[in-house]
Amino acid sequence: MKEKISKFYFLKRFSLVQQLMIVLGFTGILLVAVLMPLVDYNLASIIDNQMYETLTLSQSSYIYDSYMPKKQDKPTYHIVYNSTLNAFTSTNIVSEQSVYDLYNHLFGEDLQKLLNNSKQTIKDKGKYSNKTFYFMITQFSDDNYLISIVNSDYSTSLITSLRNQIIYIQYGFFIVFAIIMILWVLTLINPLKTIKNYIDNIKERKKCELYIDRNDEIGFVAKALVDMKENLDIQESNKEENTAKSNDEKEIELAEKEWGEDDSVKFSIEEKKGSKYYVAVKRDATVISWYEVDTETWKISEY
Repeated sequence: MKEKISKFYFLKRFSLVQQLMIVLGFTGILLVAVLMPLVDYNLASIIDNQMYETLTLSQSSYIYDSYMPKKQDKPTYHIVYNSTLNAFTSTNIVSEQSVYDLYNHLFGEDLQKLLNNSKQTIKDKGKYSNKTFYFMITQFSDDNYLISIVNSDYSTSLITSLRNQIIYIQYGFFIVFAIIMILWVLTLINPLKTIKNYIDNIKERKKCELYIDRNDEIGFVAKALVDMKENLDIQESNKEENTAKSNDEKEIELAEKEWGEDDSVKFSIEEKKGSKYYVAVKRDATVISWYEVDTETWKISEY
């Protein structure tokens, strides 16, 4: 699992915006490569059902109303086959030869299947003259079978129209989603840049403040950095105080050593000028001598 995840580590070489653009690019490719074939398949299935439903309604009009349309905006061809006569007895197709061509190249095998078994209806589609036709064969009496045929031009144009609408909707949604994601990433980048500048100022020992009003992980990190800086400031202040105390002790030790052993005197630092400290030698609260200590060279001399 870790090895699979590590394959995506190359994204760490890019900025957040660049990573987002790469992810959105892959998502767009997936929409085209995976989702669109699924959409086409489902659309084809929906259109197939719709075409067969159209044929069913058209057959019902003929079977129950004895209506055989001659002229239609979208022609549905009907052929009545009588199994006893073994002949086509009625049709709205002008050319008799066309009926036999359709039988030989489109629905003949399915008609024979229906004649040889107990099925009442067969639905299918096939090619004729480089065109796709949907057809339905229904037994509507003991000897009569109704073959209804419709060209697929309508289904093709409908699939194209629906596909285009789905594409527009998908990519419209994708664009809106991409804009939202970019804006969201920008809300992450800006506070991260502020945090980076804050850290750089700390490194350069510049006075700085950080205030990020967020309750998410970025806000937690910002608060932790502020707390860390406060702790560092306290430690630095303590360190300076300890260093100052250490220097005071060292200067007094130098003065004591220079003066020699004498329990009747006391030493105290009375004045500081830059790197030079002035140590007073006192006896009974009276200054009897001075020493000058240079803390850069740690040399002592009488003053």
